[in-house]
Amino acid sequence: MKIAFVCHEAALTGAPKLGFEIARYLSDTSEVIMIVKKEGILLTVPEYKAAFSKMLSVNTSHEVSRYSFPERVSIARQILQDEKPDLLYVNSVASSDWCQAGWLCKIPVILHSHEMRNELLSLQSVDIFKRDLPKYVDLLITVSPDAEIDITELCSRPFKKVLSSVPGINFNAIKQLSDEKDFRRQRDCHNSIFFG
Repeated sequence: MKIAFVCHEAALTGAPKLGFEIARYLSDTSEVIMIVKKEGILLTVPEYKAAFSKMLSVNTSHEVSRYSFPERVSIARQILQDEKPDLLYVNSVASSDWCQAGWLCKIPVILHSHEMRNELLSLQSVDIFKRDLPKYVDLLITVSPDAEIDITELCSRPFKKVLSSVPGINFNAIKQLSDEKDFRRQRDCHNSIFFG
């Protein structure tokens, strides 16, 4: 399977870092192309360079370009037609112009939304977030139930499928796992506790 991943930027911050890590994980079983709308340090990380079959910086972010929404969709559509992925994973509503491009190319679209209400309204004010977004998305993944509520309340129609993450760290489960003798012996880590 060929997966096109789109991140709104390649900075060493929350959503881009998470997107790059998910893409790297999926690269173990799929061909992954990483597309970023704004250049950044993550494009230089050797582990990512090795994991992805291609890395493209398209510089269509509203922060670095003056492209209109239809122009951004057109650029995205051309790239998708050239690359022919089986799946499009859009990591952040800040890249949601790619959702429409994927829909136009008849590619299944996953949108991973990290944004809360104020961020969505801010993205709407700069012509990024559109209230008809669910039309173009096959699966919405949100970072929390609150993020799911915010995006669904602002959209003009429901999403086809939604998966919400539960935020937080289960410290009791981690401690229990780290206390198990078999786990410590297998990992040769004695009294260490792991996070991640």
